Amino acid sequence: MLFTGFGAPAMAEVMIVTTHHPEVTHLDAMSHWAEGGRVYPGVDVAQSSGPTGVRHGAADVYAGGILTRGILLDLAPGGRLSPAHPVTGADLDAAAARAGISVLPGDALVVRGGWDRVVDGDQALPGMTLDAVRWMHERGIAVYAGDIGDARPPLPGEEPGALHRFGLGRLAIPLIDAADPEELARMCARLGRWTFQFVVAVPRIAGTTGLPVNPLAVF
Repeated sequence: MLFTGFGAPAMAEVMIVTTHHPEVTHLDAMSHWAEGGRVYPGVDVAQSSGPTGVRHGAADVYAGGILTRGILLDLAPGGRLSPAHPVTGADLDAAAARAGISVLPGDALVVRGGWDRVVDGDQALPGMTLDAVRWMHERGIAVYAGDIGDARPPLPGEEPGALHRFGLGRLAIPLIDAADPEELARMCARLGRWTFQFVVAVPRIAGTTGLPVNPLAVF
């Protein structure tokens, strides 16, 4: 709290936010993931970011907002995936079949696996495989959100960090990390409906690799 003196007409705060912290639901910008010294689409990190912030691929390019059809794929209705479960395209197809929905180009994909990366972080976390990322790309997914990210520790025999390395870093699928789809899953089950309007207002804060967001599902 920032107090400006006795009798002040207003109060104010100074907020320090670690944007990519697992307790903060946030949007990953294209500049967030760098591999081989480059960010999407092959821009040198030195050209992307500097002391004054991000010049290429900053999160505020989404400041106009994200508005599209959203779909919820619940991978473990009423429970949660087993530890270290490798989420594949077949898992996503099975969830879509249970919900009776077709995945369309431009959809926002929300995935529920029943895990909390903060609370359950001492266990082997499930994660997206390269096969699941390929599934998203082939179906034209516009943005991904959910409680399943990259496995920790990496899945045996799988590409480590597939969702960030390939989904974000090479295929430019915007990621909303640390989303909590539990309330959404309960509402979808109550309504018997797994599609909705997906809305994200992104703060107009320039030059960042990510920003806190509050995704909304409108029925």
